[in-house]
Amino acid sequence: MSTIPRVAEHMRHVPTVAADEAAKKSGFVKRRRKLLHGASFVQALVFGWSANPEATAEERAQVAASRGAPISAYGLDKRCEERGADCLRRVLAAAVGRAVVPAEPAAVPILGRFNNGVYVYDGSVVSLPEALGEEWPGLGGDGPGAGAAALKIGVRLDLLGGGLYGPVLGAGREHDRRLRLGAEALPAGALRLAADLLGFFDLELFRLLDEEGG
Repeated sequence: MSTIPRVAEHMRHVPTVAADEAAKKSGFVKRRRKLLHGASFVQALVFGWSANPEATAEERAQVAASRGAPISAYGLDKRCEERGADCLRRVLAAAVGRAVVPAEPAAVPILGRFNNGVYVYDGSVVSLPEALGEEWPGLGGDGPGAGAAALKIGVRLDLLGGGLYGPVLGAGREHDRRLRLGAEALPAGALRLAADLLGFFDLELFRLLDEEGG
């Protein structure tokens, strides 16, 4: 299957099947609701804000209604709490896992020397609206993640196996080392590479990896 049809198939799966699964695992929906379930909740927010980043609660509720879930703007906003956020986080992970992970591992001969995995770590920062500063404090000043609110996104990619861990989310002002990317749990003989030397520099972690044969 070529890339475009494969991505299209994944993108049909994520806001429907994966969204309903995420709603159950997060506790957002404990049983099938007549008004709102995982798929309609995710689609209302994602499609609503994709069409208009400044979409009001009423406009997002209209999207929910168009997806078969008539609900008031107040009712939809009330669902945007901790379990709703966990549901969305799980959907994000499902989307990345299905659409971003390469179908084939990297075919670089020198990597074959590390038969227990070659793991690449990377982190990015995205600015958020100031209203989210209490939950996701930013760096302030200028540059990436500037302002009162920002989100740090970390991932770990296995170049040999093609597996992706993450995305893991943190506040923009948090150090990259605080992202829980499982760096301390690599198998013996694995190679660890970090895109940002200063961000992921950790002498204690290097000591542990060396003791375990990494």
